[in-house]
Amino acid sequence: MIDIFSWIPTGVFILIGTFTATLTAFVMPRYNRCREASIQFRNAILDCFKEVYPHPDKWPDDFKSYLIDRYPLIQAEVQKYRPFVPFYKIRKYDDAWNNFRGFDKDDCFSRETDFFQYRDYSLDGVPNDGKMNFRENLAKLLSFSNKI
Repeated sequence: MIDIFSWIPTGVFILIGTFTATLTAFVMPRYNRCREASIQFRNAILDCFKEVYPHPDKWPDDFKSYLIDRYPLIQAEVQKYRPFVPFYKIRKYDDAWNNFRGFDKDDCFSRETDFFQYRDYSLDGVPNDGKMNFRENLAKLLSFSNKI
């Protein structure tokens, strides 16, 4: 058994030790920070919408004003969590945030269309299931906090 280790050059053990130390010193703390940020993001968003998500028990009559009151907190949490989203998921994360907000690319300088998709009728007057749209869009936004 000892003869096996005598055939392996010492440099291999040095490389394995260096790799393990680097992994422990740099990668694991980053992973832990991402995990903690994910938990904090998810809890903050769920606390903000505990009345209406995941089950709309107390759906308010004027849902747009309900969302506008919570919008600064939501936006702050989304921006605070954004650096922890992997680089290859950033575009999808931004799209999920824009879909949640109801952002219309044709109307990027006006905020009148924000959150309109959560009402009973759309901008075109077509009947709309606002509760289902809200659940789907919030679930897409929260899906980024499940796994890092």
